[in-house]
Amino acid sequence: FEPPFLAHHRLVLVVVVGDGVEPFVGDLPSTGTYTRGRGSWFHFDHPGVGFAIGGSPSISGVDIKSIGTFRSQPPPNGGAYTPGAFDYDFSISEADVLLDDVMLLNPTNGINNTNAGDGRLRLRDVRGQPLSVGINVACSMDTGRLRDFHFWPFWSNDAGVRDYMRGYGKAVCIGRWDNPNIDGCFAIGYAYFVHVIQSALGTLSKLAMSNCDADEGGFMLLIATGVNHATVQMSNCRTLGQNQGNVTPNFSNVQVNGNGCHGVMTNMEMRYPQINCVRVQ
Repeated sequence: FEPPFLAHHRLVLVVVVGDGVEPFVGDLPSTGTYTRGRGSWFHFDHPGVGFAIGGSPSISGVDIKSIGTFRSQPPPNGGAYTPGAFDYDFSISEADVLLDDVMLLNPTNGINNTNAGDGRLRLRDVRGQPLSVGINVACSMDTGRLRDFHFWPFWSNDAGVRDYMRGYGKAVCIGRWDNPNIDGCFAIGYAYFVHVIQSALGTLSKLAMSNCDADEGGFMLLIATGVNHATVQMSNCRTLGQNQGNVTPNFSNVQVNGNGCHGVMTNMEMRYPQINCVRVQ
């Protein structure tokens, strides 16, 4: 039985629950990689998507909890580093999904929300070391919530890996997203904490970001050239630029290159920008 008001939205129940993971054991070496520990791991030993979640019509009721993912990345050795050309560990389209207590150990790309007209992306306590993109939202037309993600060198603190992430890494990339909420999140060593771009389907609307910390990276927020009428509210956030060498292109802590954008910022702590704390191009 499907009432008329649910004709466009299919309800399912898919729950994947593991026993948690141990990201590393022993001391953290300054080169190479750490020793991965025990737990409910999924090894994606291929370049494609790890979990592909989606449906037509839209689906809901997908919960993934207490698991970890890892990839067969090229081993770092202290020199110049480039991660493998691997797709996203999670690719989500037209689905309402909760990721809770999930470890993304070393993906090139972590989570991709490609199209969610009826779906919502909800993250709680997602941890890991995405090397290029942590969370990408190409299109989501309803409120999504990112809570307490923690991107840190769980896999490698190698100098080459750090330099790559400071030059190219994005903790969050946003195209079209309506009324998202990002709260209590941390990332260290990324060129961009939040990078806003223009999507063919629109742009960012009414982002609320609070209690976040962007450490030893570049832009805490960059609204890119070509973005039109993005709206952002930031409060109680901290950002510390790179004080260990300039790797990313010259950055400000917060920079707006788009047109007609509106922003409100309160109680912000900003340090070590290469150009300005706040720059409106």
